[in-house]
Amino acid sequence: MATVRDVSGNNPLGDTDHAIGGHYDLQATKFLGDQHPLILGAASVQSPVFSRQCRAIRLAPEGNCHYLVSDNPTAVKDATQFLASGAVEILTVRGGTDRIAVIQDAAEMDLVMITEDKS
Repeated sequence: MATVRDVSGNNPLGDTDHAIGGHYDLQATKFLGDQHPLILGAASVQSPVFSRQCRAIRLAPEGNCHYLVSDNPTAVKDATQFLASGAVEILTVRGGTDRIAVIQDAAEMDLVMITEDKS
């Protein structure tokens, strides 16, 4: 797991959002970075490597899918993490190393939008 930072702007004694030092504060994350649209299909599809500054991604599928994050992932239907259509998942990643792989859960082809943080 990547070393992550508290980007809340709060000091440890006055931390009102309960961020834990050394952990990623998703309340302060702005997902305005690079976007990686991937087409869901019957075969696993990988994103490009996330930018070096990226510490989290937002995953928003328009169809049911399975996903896996690592340096060379392969998503496998019914064996990797499931995400339903219309749901949103926030995942911590290792910038400059990790990428995500996705595969469809059903027969329809759809789109998954992956957006990097820009904190």
